[in-house]
Amino acid sequence: MRIHVDSARTKPVIINGIIINCLVDTGSDVTIIKEAIFKKMKDVDLNRTATVLRGLGNASTQPIGCFRALIKTDQVEASHNVLVVHDSKFSCDGIVGHDFISKFRLICSAEGYTFLDPEANKKQAVEYSQMFNICEESSFTVAPQYREDVERMIERTYETPPKQIKQCPVELKIIPDGVIKPFRHGHTRLSEEEAIAVKKQVEEWVEQSIVRKSTSNVASRIVVVKKKDGTLRVCVDYRKLNTMVLMDCFPVPIMEEVLEKLQSAKWFTTMDLQNGFFHVAVEEASKPYTAFVTREGLFEFNKAPFGFKNSPAAFIRFVQFIFQELINSNIMQLYMDDIIVYAATPEECMEKTEMVLKRAAEFGLKIKWKKCNFMQRRIHFLGHIIEGGQICPGKEKTSAVNSFGTPQNVKAVQGFLGLTGFFRKFIPGYAQIARPLTDLLKKDAIFNIGPVEQQSVNKLKEILVNEPVLRIYSREAETELHTDASKDGLGAVLLQKFEGSFHPVCFWSRKTTKAESNRHSYYLEVKAAYLALKKFRHYLLGVPFKLVTDCVAFKQTTKKADVPREVGPWILYMQDFNFQPEHRAGERMRHVDFLSRHPQACMMITSELTARIKKSQQNDDSIRAILEILKDRLFQPYKLKGGLLYSMVNGNELLVVPALMEREVIQSAHEVGHLSLQKTMHSIQQQFFIPHLEYKVKKLISNCIKCIIHSKKLGKQEGYLNCIDKGDAPLHTLHIDHLGPMDSSAKQYKYILATVDAFSKFVWLFPTKSTGQEEVVKRLTDWSNIFGFPKRIVSDKGTAFTSGAFEQFMSSHNVEHVCTTTGVARGNGQIERVNRLNLAIISKLSSDEPSKWYKYVPEVQKAINCHVHSSLKLSPFEVMFGTKMYTRVEDRLLELLQEEVVCQFNEDRYEMRQLVKRNIEQAQKDYKRNYDKKRRAEYKYKAGDLVAIKRTQFVAGRKMASGYLGPYEVTGVKDNGRYDVKKAANVEGPNVTSTSCDNMKLWKHIAENADLLSSGSDDDDQEGRM
Repeated sequence: MRIHVDSARTKPVIINGIIINCLVDTGSDVTIIKEAIFKKMKDVDLNRTATVLRGLGNASTQPIGCFRALIKTDQVEASHNVLVVHDSKFSCDGIVGHDFISKFRLICSAEGYTFLDPEANKKQAVEYSQMFNICEESSFTVAPQYREDVERMIERTYETPPKQIKQCPVELKIIPDGVIKPFRHGHTRLSEEEAIAVKKQVEEWVEQSIVRKSTSNVASRIVVVKKKDGTLRVCVDYRKLNTMVLMDCFPVPIMEEVLEKLQSAKWFTTMDLQNGFFHVAVEEASKPYTAFVTREGLFEFNKAPFGFKNSPAAFIRFVQFIFQELINSNIMQLYMDDIIVYAATPEECMEKTEMVLKRAAEFGLKIKWKKCNFMQRRIHFLGHIIEGGQICPGKEKTSAVNSFGTPQNVKAVQGFLGLTGFFRKFIPGYAQIARPLTDLLKKDAIFNIGPVEQQSVNKLKEILVNEPVLRIYSREAETELHTDASKDGLGAVLLQKFEGSFHPVCFWSRKTTKAESNRHSYYLEVKAAYLALKKFRHYLLGVPFKLVTDCVAFKQTTKKADVPREVGPWILYMQDFNFQPEHRAGERMRHVDFLSRHPQACMMITSELTARIKKSQQNDDSIRAILEILKDRLFQPYKLKGGLLYSMVNGNELLVVPALMEREVIQSAHEVGHLSLQKTMHSIQQQFFIPHLEYKVKKLISNCIKCIIHSKKLGKQEGYLNCIDKGDAPLHTLHIDHLGPMDSSAKQYKYILATVDAFSKFVWLFPTKSTGQEEVVKRLTDWSNIFGFPKRIVSDKGTAFTSGAFEQFMSSHNVEHVCTTTGVARGNGQIERVNRLNLAIISKLSSDEPSKWYKYVPEVQKAINCHVHSSLKLSPFEVMFGTKMYTRVEDRLLELLQEEVVCQFNEDRYEMRQLVKRNIEQAQKDYKRNYDKKRRAEYKYKAGDLVAIKRTQFVAGRKMASGYLGPYEVTGVKDNGRYDVKKAANVEGPNVTSTSCDNMKLWKHIAENADLLSSGSDDDDQEGRM
């Protein structure tokens, strides 16, 4: 959001005695100055602010704070509120916004802006082009009619800090479970970026007195994790310490009691506390236990650290002490870090909210404004919806079950019966209700979902999400969280024991993303557990429970010192919970397995949406006509229910969407995850009826900006091949490019500058030490001293070829420079093919001495130039000089050259056929027939065979690394030509992996002294394997 302005729009303004050149902007709601200007002002206190600034592209920034200033300009002056922002956000020193301008009269003329006293003339609207717009936007949610009152209340009670922060006597005390034996982790090895982030974070903590230097005899290690926005978060891994201390059993408020207090209220405000743990001091004697080690030294916490298992209990005790008086007076209720203020009237709610804010400010508590909801009639709190004196469970508790549509195959029926059958003991007559579905599983049964089967599905779903099966959460009951994951989705069920049996309390599931569906099952299982804990946090934090999965590795993950980096943040998050991991076989987890394999990206029909659809139906002529008919008689397939029109489709009641709301409903369904056409339609068809749905969904998706930007373009690629004019003689057009980096050499060569004459295909190869412009210009100068300058040079947009020096070199010799389009390698295809050839041949010739690759470059250049080119039917040397090259190229070199030319031809042909396969769907069968003609049956490897496996990962600087790794021993044979292998010698590559037959070769399978002509039973099988 960096702003650049011109002097015509600025004017000198005096703020607290300092002259500042400010931009005058009626489009800005607020007046702003840079931090550097504020620091010049003496004896001015900076207050906190909840304001968020939004500018171009909806970019946002949080001001550092605000202060009251005396502003003077022209003949006017006024005391005014000014925001302070970081210097990097604006190029101008300050902005005079509409909040100040509106107090006076502003004259806009060719000479600039002039402020006049408001008494001279009435204020008038000023309109002119806005150079940019900054809007003050409070980041909390509030009913529109109360926004100004709430903003004034926050400024009055919270943004003006108290003269002295009150201290809370509650401290975090660490009580060892026996004796804590000294332990010490060495500091974690970090990348330079991570090390800088750790150093900066620790310095901030030291400056804020959150940590201090330590001499403790214990030291936990740090973990650096990446947040969603790409920034780094520094965490401490307290898992070892957590096993050595006693659990703090301070009671968490009982959810039922909290909700009961809210039943008579009509108005609500909810607030969320920020960085809660850092408000709680650590007892002096306990501080050494919190020590952690970094590259900079050993530090210990003065404030309760995140990741330590008793920090949540200490925080609850802390906030209970601060707000206990308000809780006892029925002003507010508290559950963990969630605050709810409740009242019978809006005036009372405003008054109580101010009391809570004032108490929070007195103790220096920070509020997470973006999660605050002020002056609301309907509120979501602790998984429940509270409105008009009524409290009911939130729809999210059962949406994972309700959103499941009609089973479309036998596997889906089996999954659904697995879920419902887990709770069959609570469902009277379960066998009879489920019989139509179980009959579909019988041998030779014809699969057909008719009205009877659909009724069975609907009945079981209805029973499953109501009592006596589904129960209200009780903090005193024994609790288990069951999670499961598959490539299709993640799922969880929260269960509690009532009357000797486990009942479901909440269901949750979601689909996996495309990237997640390709991940290892272990990754998905850990993520399912992490997301389930986040979802049910308000139920599970502070209570002991079992976390049950069918993944054996998950149980060990919670104990390992080293875990994969991507799951590290999730494991650290889990440390706040008191759970016992447990593994159960998949057959005993079918109830949650169903949720993970049948997740639904569905739209929940809220009461607000229902009311709007009902009103819109009354205004729709077509629907109103049907409603009139239904008053007198039945009219299939429609029915009237609760004043709403439904259409019966395959036994399901689908709400008929009025024409004016079709776009909103389709857009809401699509934007759940920017789903494809079929998935968006399926999501809508679970609950809504819209005629001609496919056409309308297709039209909306084709105009969705995010889909246009991120989705792959389908169909044939646009644009025909444009050939580059090669001229009618050699040396007219040159193609140049760098190949590398190669293995470092004694002469410090790392790259090859390859040059190809477009007409003759003659190649020049120059080993270079860098890709810099100096070496490129020097090599071309040397070349031109022999051959003169070409008319045109074609290159990519590498820095050496786009530099000023290179362009000057081109223009000074009247050479046209053509840069290929980024991402279109075929524009410089001549050189790309040569580079592939060079790399393959040089890497083979220098395999015994990779660092001396440069010695083979002249021989490779000679071989390419004397070899007959497939396009020319002559050698490049003959075309260039009119005679054959008199030389003797080694047979081995010519063999390699011919081999690589054939390989590249085959690769190009295969890629073209793959493109045809993707773009011409009708030709797939023909392509398979042609493809299979050139393939043969796979070789059947056996356990114990020694093989080489294809290298699939290449790192920078290793372009000449071998294409295969080995030897490996086959340890397992799977279906479809897949094999498990393990390393059979101390060689490069993974110790254990899996591969496929087309990525394998038999290892050396003929002994040194064996007769190559001798026959054997496997000769035919071995032919061509290498």
